[in-house]
Amino acid sequence: MTKKNLDWPHDFNVIFAFPASGKSFMAAKYDNIIDLIGGAYKWLDFDAAKDEAIKGLYKKRNPEYPDNYLAAIERAVARKDTLVLLPAAKSINDGILQELHRRGIKFAIAYRENPGELRNLFAQRGNPKEYIDSVMARHDGTLAVAKQYASHQIIIKPGEYLEQALREFL
Repeated sequence: MTKKNLDWPHDFNVIFAFPASGKSFMAAKYDNIIDLIGGAYKWLDFDAAKDEAIKGLYKKRNPEYPDNYLAAIERAVARKDTLVLLPAAKSINDGILQELHRRGIKFAIAYRENPGELRNLFAQRGNPKEYIDSVMARHDGTLAVAKQYASHQIIIKPGEYLEQALREFL
């Protein structure tokens, strides 16, 4: 598949999105989109090839986290022609979103209009039950925190993914 660029006319280039929103799909489709996976920075035993099946089961925390992840985010954000997609749930719980806000980096939060849709999407991806239960138990509180700090909100309608929501946001 030939990749292309997504036109992005906004004054921010960071979007936090919940799992199963289509971040990885968009990064694979567009040259100027990066799905900056936090697990690769947080866990020494991170395995991208198996991530969906073992998500939430990693054990060896990287002592350089979150500083290493924040540095990677800032490098990506500095490339103004690049849209940086970040995982909402873990980033908020780990204070990443709050730290970016403190540093003056503007961002949006993308979330599903119907959060109940997440449980089915997680199961379809093969996520472990423990992970699904953990994310769902924290969803409403996590979203409330994100809304407090985000400069924009992007709502993903039922049956849609982030790409469709961004096109409507443009």
